[in-house]
Amino acid sequence: MFNANSFSLILIAYLCLTFAYAVNMWFSISGVYLLIASVSILSIAIFLKNPLKISNDRKEDLLKLTLILFVLINFSINVVDINGELSFAMVVNRLSLFLSILGSLLFFLYSGGQNKIFNFLFNKKFLILIILAFVIELTSIRILKTPDIDVLGVLKNGPLRVLALQNPYETSATNNKLSDVNFGYYHYAYGPTTIYLFLPFDFIFKDPRYLLIIASMVTAYTLYMIAKLSGQGELVSQLLPLIYLFNPRTFYFLSYVLTDGLIISLMGLALLFLAKNRFKLFSVAVAFALGIKIFYAIPFFFFLKLKALRKPGVILWGFLTLFLIHMPFVLLNFRALYKSIVSINTNPEVFSLLRRAGLTFATLMDRQFHYYPPEKFFVISILLIILIAWIFIPKAKNLANAICGVSVVFVLSVFFGPIGNGNYYSTASGLLLFALASFNLNND
Repeated sequence: MFNANSFSLILIAYLCLTFAYAVNMWFSISGVYLLIASVSILSIAIFLKNPLKISNDRKEDLLKLTLILFVLINFSINVVDINGELSFAMVVNRLSLFLSILGSLLFFLYSGGQNKIFNFLFNKKFLILIILAFVIELTSIRILKTPDIDVLGVLKNGPLRVLALQNPYETSATNNKLSDVNFGYYHYAYGPTTIYLFLPFDFIFKDPRYLLIIASMVTAYTLYMIAKLSGQGELVSQLLPLIYLFNPRTFYFLSYVLTDGLIISLMGLALLFLAKNRFKLFSVAVAFALGIKIFYAIPFFFFLKLKALRKPGVILWGFLTLFLIHMPFVLLNFRALYKSIVSINTNPEVFSLLRRAGLTFATLMDRQFHYYPPEKFFVISILLIILIAWIFIPKAKNLANAICGVSVVFVLSVFFGPIGNGNYYSTASGLLLFALASFNLNND
């Protein structure tokens, strides 16, 4: 049965999963081994019969070490030497990264002395680090104003077409009559949720990444609130959101407009609703997350291992919300919607472009044995993962248990799927932080 006391095991699994994609963004043999390690450790936590109890002091020490490790890695990989003068944004960014190291050290010190300045800094260390993270994110997008990635054009130009009464999903990729029109992107590969949420930021700020900054702060807030609701204590409740914000790749993913940060923020809201037994709102929030990347429905389906969610009304609210999110674009042009979100993204040509880059089993086979599996391998693998996982993963006794199960399926479905980008695994690792936050919270 699931074990809710294996805090240290889940934290180690989180670290293995994080470093699987954080050090090498694409394929690496070390990444493969770390993925295997994370799934194995999570499986031990799930099926362990004798609980591994850990004191609150021990939890705090482990989280403090994780935070300082992440802050140091962030400073190492994000502060790059360049020739010439630094811009103001660069100076502020580097200074904030350095100050975050000093700020995290405050968690290893104790107050009680007569120095008012130190006592003030000690008492406000959580707020100080939150502000520093916000400044780092803000200056990161000012430094890298136009990242060399096609996602920026998609999320910056696509939603704005709604204001011109145009369908973002209709491009030269989905309509031959538009072959001579340049919309600033080839095809809109994301679900309608991104259109609704990015539109005001594209219109007002001319940059979709401002939404991702807000999303990261929402994630931090939900981690803090869930940890408080589960009785983790103030220190653990502060450390978990800081660990998320200073994850070694959080600033990178934000700068390059990768949407998984938005997905994890919506899932954070969903899990906060679930922690408060607001089951219908949980379903609505999950539907909005799936409205970004619909194939995440495979691992999210395993939230149904939690008995409280296996109610017709709760499931119906999720399907209804998902239906309403997609309906306007279904009515406009279903073919364009389906081709943009599904057909093009599952095209063999797309797989071939990433066959030697993704962190997947198929890439491992290709690199080691020069054999790339046929398309049917991926379909069969995903179906087997769903079937075997549903049979062998026990019913969840609480929210932490359910999240662990979802994370295992998430990692396996990406690893045995055709595309395994680092940002996909970041969503799975982010969910594990919510498993740590929701310890002792019973939603059965």
